[in-house]
Amino acid sequence: MMDEDPPVPRQSDDPDRALYYDFFKWITTLSLVAIGGVFSLITQSDFVFRPIDLVVVLAALSSSAVTGLSGVTQQITLARDPVKLAKRNKLLQNFVQFFLGIGAGYFVLLFSKKLFA
Repeated sequence: MMDEDPPVPRQSDDPDRALYYDFFKWITTLSLVAIGGVFSLITQSDFVFRPIDLVVVLAALSSSAVTGLSGVTQQITLARDPVKLAKRNKLLQNFVQFFLGIGAGYFVLLFSKKLFA
């Protein structure tokens, strides 16, 4: 049986793909640890936060984790299309940094207000 498609060059040695894979994997882990930290701080402290504030923080951190996981998955599913992969990597990188910054930054703001109030 003959294969009519030309062989696709392997891209496993592409340093950008490896860096993006590690970046998205690290961000996913960091986001999940941050979610655990938020739950730990809100259950172990005497501070009471408004539910809407916690929803914003947890939604942003969860979005960061999901976007990071999506970035890891994209490295596998789009490995044969380097142009599309490069565009998607930049987009996901911006989203993951935005959501992680919003979630972590907003929680630090809320916690510091309660801490120094």
